[in-house]
Amino acid sequence: MPQAFRESLRVLKNEGVFVFSTFGERTLFELKNAWGTIDDSIHVNDFMPADIIERYLVDAGFKEVSVCYEEIVMYYPSPKDLMLDLKGMGAHNINEHRQKGLTGVGVYKSMLSAYELLRTDKGIPATFQAVYAYAQK
Repeated sequence: MPQAFRESLRVLKNEGVFVFSTFGERTLFELKNAWGTIDDSIHVNDFMPADIIERYLVDAGFKEVSVCYEEIVMYYPSPKDLMLDLKGMGAHNINEHRQKGLTGVGVYKSMLSAYELLRTDKGIPATFQAVYAYAQK
């Protein structure tokens, strides 16, 4: 990530602006926790904390750096509906140390049951932490 920020600074015109959004570290923490009750494998992508993103931008040489975030909670009829929505977005586990083989049906069903314990009257919660960054050259 630091290299991407340095390259972004390099290609910007003087006083150019670099603006982007990404997911933050609390994204899908409910899903991570549900998997964590089943095994120690990495099933959900890790995302960078907002303060680290800000530090990387400053270290790259940007001025006027501003990073903020918000948490957006979506509710799904079931954990399986969340998983289907994520699959429909094209999301997949890209962690280097992820389990390479298939997850067994029993393990998957156990995770769904663990996630089901988080149900509210609105449904199954899934948090998406949106991080917004602004930096000027």
